[in-house]
Amino acid sequence: FILSILWIHIFYSTRMLTEVPALFFSLLSIYYFFKSSEEIQTKYFALSILFLSISVLIRYPFGLLGVVYLFYFVLTQKTKFLAKKSFWIGGLLGLAPIFLFFLVNIISIGEFFPAAGIYASSAGEKEAYAFYTIGFIKHIFQNPLYLMFIIGLLMAISKLVMGFDIIKKSKELSFNLFLLILLCTTLFFLIFLIKYSEDRYLFLCAPSLIFLTSNGIVSIFSFVKKYSKSASIV
Repeated sequence: FILSILWIHIFYSTRMLTEVPALFFSLLSIYYFFKSSEEIQTKYFALSILFLSISVLIRYPFGLLGVVYLFYFVLTQKTKFLAKKSFWIGGLLGLAPIFLFFLVNIISIGEFFPAAGIYASSAGEKEAYAFYTIGFIKHIFQNPLYLMFIIGLLMAISKLVMGFDIIKKSKELSFNLFLLILLCTTLFFLIFLIKYSEDRYLFLCAPSLIFLTSNGIVSIFSFVKKYSKSASIV
């Protein structure tokens, strides 16, 4: 619902840019990533990585989501996931489009990923870090959604701090952990590595922005409902 009314999503849906379709496939990837559960079911994990591969081929920076998956695994499973055959089989199957893309690049250009040099040289030309990136969150949401985002962010952090010892047992806490990793990794990437951003670049962490905002809305609704059902609906 938030995506359907969010001005930036509507705006870039009418432009010949790749963020919106890449976001769609990244959301599918996240859905199947968590559907595969901690056991890493081969079928669902392969689908997750396949949709991630399609997202990356549409817009390269969405490959950052793969890094987030690895961070999440390390924080929740340490190195146990490396011993699971489903991780390797599902991952390799899902990455087939990327391998094919690299092969075509090597045959036609002689480099497996020529765009990497362009990104690196572009970042090297910029001296200042892009701290203004954080301000795009308020620019995207405006009020009252921005207020809902802040509340949802604080709620997620507080719940993780209070329940850090049961994160593995709680789907809500583990998903909140994932959302925070995605948000922080994206901001770090844009601010310190690329050193440049535009509002549309935050589509990389749009799932975090959307779900944390949803958390804020649900939290306020649940609190107000105790005192007034009609007010909570408003």
